[in-house]
Amino acid sequence: MLQMVDNGELDGILAWHPDRLSRNEMDAAAIAMRARKGILKDLQFVNYYFHNFPKGIMMLQIALSQNQYYSSKLSGDVKRGMQSKIDKVWWPHRALPGYVNDKDKPKGEKTISPDPVRFPLIRRLFDCFRSQDDGIHEPRLGGDGRDVPIADCRGRRP
Repeated sequence: MLQMVDNGELDGILAWHPDRLSRNEMDAAAIAMRARKGILKDLQFVNYYFHNFPKGIMMLQIALSQNQYYSSKLSGDVKRGMQSKIDKVWWPHRALPGYVNDKDKPKGEKTISPDPVRFPLIRRLFDCFRSQDDGIHEPRLGGDGRDVPIADCRGRRP
């Protein structure tokens, strides 16, 4: 988008909020510099009012820097939470195929346990693949010789 501004294709930006314009300090500085030099003539936001004057540019920089703080803080919080789960020997993501998240337990005590329907099927699938000397083939997992579809918790097939 900044390349289009530099090429003269755009002279204004319409966005929801200033925090949607920048991901880091470099993006924020580039936007503020272009507004200050008059390359960006106007910025329009739904919930924020911008004037292309020194005071308006300063307020824009404050809004963009608040976004940088929020983003950095959120990144640290997520990393700390993931590390906490790893330290407790918890799986830090959604349960793998064949397992389910225990949603009935209180927050902080939730675990992952084998899915009573899918786990035996996936276990048989791996046993079947492991026992074959001639390469991978398509096993029949149903007891009556038919295929049994294996899908994840959202109904998607891997």
